[in-house]
Amino acid sequence: MKETAMQGRGLVLAAALLLAGGAPAAAVCPGPDVLFQDQFETLQPTWGEASPAIRIDNGQLVLAPPAGTYVWAVNSAGLYDDVDMCVSVVTVTGLDDTMAKAGPVFWYEDVNNFYVFEIAPNGKASVWRRQRGKWGA
Repeated sequence: MKETAMQGRGLVLAAALLLAGGAPAAAVCPGPDVLFQDQFETLQPTWGEASPAIRIDNGQLVLAPPAGTYVWAVNSAGLYDDVDMCVSVVTVTGLDDTMAKAGPVFWYEDVNNFYVFEIAPNGKASVWRRQRGKWGA
């Protein structure tokens, strides 16, 4: 996620082993009015604190949760009324292409209440809702 053109209610990424970055996002979606962009030179405080699961590596935001888990990287840089977003995602090779999902989380209230749009490497996409700590489609 090298460049993100946003107008949305916060930015969060959900992933099961995810490497977000690369220049293709800039080529695909430059956007005339970029309201949020991160070059990932360092992990900005708006992404939270670095950990083994969330870090910056070579100009990319890397999300690497322990096996069998997932991680969210919440960005508190701002709240927006609407969103046009571009994200480039690369997953670790050798994973089950139905399980390594990544995508933006929106209408985020807290870790127990939000929506997520996920894309898997096999091309399948889905929208999920987490409400009061439980998942529903």
